[in-house]
This record gives sequence, C-alpha cells and structure tokens, in this order.
Amino acid sequence: MVVAKFLRLRGSWALAIPYRHRQRPDLGVSLPVVVVEWAPQRGAEAVFVRFDAEGRTLYLPLGDALRLGRRKPVDGQEELWLPLGTFRPTVWARWPYLTEVVRLGPGPEEVGR
Repeated sequence: MVVAKFLRLRGSWALAIPYRHRQRPDLGVSLPVVVVEWAPQRGAEAVFVRFDAEGRTLYLPLGDALRLGRRKPVDGQEELWLPLGTFRPTVWARWPYLTEVVRLGPGPEEVGR
C-alpha cells in the first residue's frame, strides 16, 4: 500500500499524496505518524495533496502539519489527521508514479487490532 510519495517537488523534498482512483476525502487526509516523523529527517519541507480529477493541488508546510495535525489511532497504528482547510491551494503538480519503495513499519494488515 502506498501512503505517500517522497520526492523532490519544486526544488524541495516533500511528502505527496495523490487522489486519482480512490474516493476524494471531504474533510482531511491522514498519514501514519511514523511517515510524518521520518520525512523531516530526510529533508522534507512540505505535504502536497493532489486531486487529479479536479486538476487541483494543495500545499502545507511540514512544520504546520506537525503542529496542526491531530493524532488518532487507526487499525493499530497512530495516524496524523490533517484538515484540508489547513492546506493552501497551489499550482497543479505532476510527479513520478514510483521510483523506489521505503518501508517504515508493518502495514495495517500486519498489526493486531
């Protein structure tokens, strides 16, 4: 399962969440806390959410995500929920499909509920 992409976008490292063939969230998006805590160690500065059907991309500095996000347990793992209202609109961004896999821990199906 891909939770986010880690890539260089507009000159900086970022977490990028695409919504193409899955239901668009109305209120917010979430990422495993382990991913959000790992990203700045690798130089990430932002979180991008892309809604392909709308041709729309949203941006949130990673520091704001860590400060404004709410931690909630989901399927035995802690997730950081980020309200869409905290993101800023930005120019639609294209990024590569997948270049490598980084596994930071067990997937939801591997964690006891």
